[in-house]
Amino acid sequence: MSNIGERVRQERQRLGFNQEDFAALAECSKKSQIHWEKSFGPTPNANVLAAWAKVGADVQFIVTGTVGNRGEPISQDEALWLDCFRAVPGIVRNSVMASLRAAVDYARSEQLSRLKLPEQAGNNT
Repeated sequence: MSNIGERVRQERQRLGFNQEDFAALAECSKKSQIHWEKSFGPTPNANVLAAWAKVGADVQFIVTGTVGNRGEPISQDEALWLDCFRAVPGIVRNSVMASLRAAVDYARSEQLSRLKLPEQAGNNT
């Protein structure tokens, strides 16, 4: 299991920041950033986390290790799906996930087939 320092580094890198620029977002020094990432001393406070959240950092992930929605809003349909998914027993969730994965795999294969059709048509002439 990763610690907060490792997750701070992962989020910084995911967002494409170097240590100095990520620290500057929270009006902190590069030295503080290095200490946080190496888990030396105290962890980043709420003000620091709030500053990072403004540029898309997943604060839930940094603090708990569980990936949040990373600031992306979900539609009403997605919220309904999530509510329904959470309301059913595990065996139903597993069945729904298997069906959904199969549907996604099928859709991807169809998309690839359509992308290949013009190329194949050119080879038949």
